[in-house]
Amino acid sequence: MNDWNKVILNAVSTVDENAFVTGQTYYYPFFNEKFGPATTSVETEVILPGKERAKIVEQELQAKYPMYRWKVIAVEGTSINDIKVYLQRKNIKALSGAVRMSGEQMEYIWGYDDTADHLIEGRIEPTPWCNIEEAKEEGGNIAERFPNITSEFLGIYRSTTPKSIEWEEMESELHKREKGGKSYSFFLTEKEKTVCDEIMEWHKSNPKTPQVVPIPRKSKLPTSNPWDAPDEQFREWLIDQTLSSTPATEKDQYLHMVLDYQKQWDQKPTHQGWKVYQHSIMSTLMLNTQNVRETDRKLLRLSTLWHDVGKCKNIWTPGAHAAAGAKIWIKYKPNWISDIEAKTVSFLIQTHDFLGLMDRGLKNNAYRGGMPPSSVREYYKRFSDNLNYAIRLNVNVYNADIGSVSTLRWLLPLTPLLEKMILINESYMLNYVSASTAN
Repeated sequence: MNDWNKVILNAVSTVDENAFVTGQTYYYPFFNEKFGPATTSVETEVILPGKERAKIVEQELQAKYPMYRWKVIAVEGTSINDIKVYLQRKNIKALSGAVRMSGEQMEYIWGYDDTADHLIEGRIEPTPWCNIEEAKEEGGNIAERFPNITSEFLGIYRSTTPKSIEWEEMESELHKREKGGKSYSFFLTEKEKTVCDEIMEWHKSNPKTPQVVPIPRKSKLPTSNPWDAPDEQFREWLIDQTLSSTPATEKDQYLHMVLDYQKQWDQKPTHQGWKVYQHSIMSTLMLNTQNVRETDRKLLRLSTLWHDVGKCKNIWTPGAHAAAGAKIWIKYKPNWISDIEAKTVSFLIQTHDFLGLMDRGLKNNAYRGGMPPSSVREYYKRFSDNLNYAIRLNVNVYNADIGSVSTLRWLLPLTPLLEKMILINESYMLNYVSASTAN
């Protein structure tokens, strides 16, 4: 069980020790990494006996822990057995369970004798009491979220054997599939060689292990145009639009057009079976726009939402999908940004992989597609005379991209060294430090 689950379970126990947690917070820890990418839950479903008590508990949870999205359900009766009866009427057997903290230990309750087996093995099968149509919809949603589950009910036959995620093995598989890529000359100045040594030492010292991607904490919804809203409000709106079981906002036609367009395209193995649209949602949720001009918020959000669309054309040639995506997205430019703003979005889509390609090239000069610092720097300078601001925009998209992938989040602390490599000239570094201090 992950630490984030224990935090939520302890929060619930401080309000009512008889309450159980079910839903995402209960089953995500079992499915995360084994059957799909690891994320924290979006909502926390709490069950306990008694309608009046349920109302009070929900109010107390919302007041004491407003950072979580609570859904409190009252169960008929007053005993644990009544909770078990409620769980038996769930549509999917793996989901017919609940957990609570009992002292320092977690106490589980299962709706059926084999509920735990289904949960551990990633089997999605209906319960005897299920609504078949609802079970198909719910099971299908789980299969999208965790692509490596198995379900005879849904006609999905995959291995349920948990797979360990070893970075070296995954990287080797990626290299075997990659084709082509532009070759660059990797000449480094003395200053760049110094930073390169720092980068190589960082790689030696840091474990390449998967990390849980955190769903942003609950915030207020925007009161005006969400695309221009502060990050916390925009994220809450995006969650409400895409991940919430009970959306409160009107469907945004442009947002869903973008996501629908991306639903058929695959990602690389690092994304553990997710499609492009799922990665687009998560990366946009991870995006930070607090260090840029307010007028650039919507441009960064559009860039992140569209950044991998080029994978519909070419997923295996390093750098090709970014170049293709910069051309594809422009056909779907919304009417609420200008042509000049659209050029910024195109630039950010085209360059969103550059820091990663530079890092790979520094580790292996023979890697086709690896970009030397001089080439990356030249692209930024072509876009803007303000190199500091150009890389800041680019870094925001890059960090959102890798930060949204469980198997890549370990790379986030390396980003400052990659920035340093681009800005190593003293004049740039002086301006960069000044700008960073000001922000």
